[in-house]
Amino acid sequence: MSTLFRVGNNLITKLTNNIGSTDTSLSIITGDGAKFGAEISRLYGSEKFPYFITIFGKDYISPSADPNREIVKVTARNEDIFTIERGKRGTSGVSHYQNDNIILGTYADEISLIQQSLQKGWRDTEWASPIYDSKRTFTVAGNVTSEAVEGRKLKILFANSGAKYCTIVSSSFSSPNTTITVVGEDLVNETINSVEIDLSCEVEASKMPLIQLKDGLINPGFFSPTYVSATSFTVAGDVTSWLRPGRGLVITFQTSGIKRCIITSLSYNSGTDKTTINVIGDSLVNETITSVLLSLSDLEMVKNYTAWFNSPPTILDLKNKTANEDGDIDLSSYIPSGTTSVLLMIHIQSVNVNSIGEIYIKGKNQTGTNYALFFGQVSFVSNTTWNKNMGEIPVSSDRKIHYWLLVSGTVSATLKLLGYRVGTTIIV
Repeated sequence: MSTLFRVGNNLITKLTNNIGSTDTSLSIITGDGAKFGAEISRLYGSEKFPYFITIFGKDYISPSADPNREIVKVTARNEDIFTIERGKRGTSGVSHYQNDNIILGTYADEISLIQQSLQKGWRDTEWASPIYDSKRTFTVAGNVTSEAVEGRKLKILFANSGAKYCTIVSSSFSSPNTTITVVGEDLVNETINSVEIDLSCEVEASKMPLIQLKDGLINPGFFSPTYVSATSFTVAGDVTSWLRPGRGLVITFQTSGIKRCIITSLSYNSGTDKTTINVIGDSLVNETITSVLLSLSDLEMVKNYTAWFNSPPTILDLKNKTANEDGDIDLSSYIPSGTTSVLLMIHIQSVNVNSIGEIYIKGKNQTGTNYALFFGQVSFVSNTTWNKNMGEIPVSSDRKIHYWLLVSGTVSATLKLLGYRVGTTIIV
């Protein structure tokens, strides 16, 4: 049950002082305040606010019998003194007197609101005096930080612009108001009529804004995912604090359907308030993105996963070389974290007759230094035909491989990346 709809099992106490129709605090029998706190804690884990109580005359046996009954909202408690807001749930603020009754119970309004909320998928927070502050922040009266937690999805209804959808990034209380920071649609400088919370939104302990868990995938509730290129898209707000390279993605496009890829890097632009997510795998398409799902954890979706490039990139291009050389090749822009091996195609050519060349490749996590023992290819000495060889070599965690080129005469060589594998590799 949503924490807004807090009810109890008919706890009864009495007023110990008279209160006027506009007073904002009341006192009850010594020791009874703790009983109210204990009942709310029993039901909701701790004494969370607000909750509602009914005040009715001492001469009546039930609230319904008293025409001057009043329902008030309890926003804080100090021992046996309640801080209250008057005239709630269709009642009006009226005077009450010492020994009048007070009851914590279940109200028809709560039941009705729960039913309406379940039907709509949203429920009204009833936060007091929500006021626009900036396109990313708004304030509400009182301390609502226990409810306005990171990851909660909001629907904010503005007087003229209607609903804006966003997700809470943080909230902080500085008396007398709570400031709530959000990402998503821009807020507008208008009267806020109400703030509603998505009933399906739950907050994981890691503070990643999880909204849905389905078939081993997470719906993070990205706002405005938008195609940028075949290898990148943007989402509203800054998600770099929790999203990492290596995460598997399932992106659904309006016409082309599902594309599967892996995050290689992210960058946030505060000017546009967008995060650019760069990926490898299936090519993205210039269409509306209808959903983005994430793997449960880094590489959760890509264990024992093999990917092939439709257009294999050239990762080494050596032309007309006349001297020996060697060096590292950084593949981090082509393969994801967790890649354990790559499939390579070598091409090598003697540019002139009587020239000869050799090229060898090894993984950085292979400790041997005798290059002739590793994957490689030799060019013909008698003609200038290109020679090729294909092979798979391991990749270290830094996603680098090492090559040696041995030359007698003039030689050219290229190295293409055909694919990669994420799985378990053991170097023996």
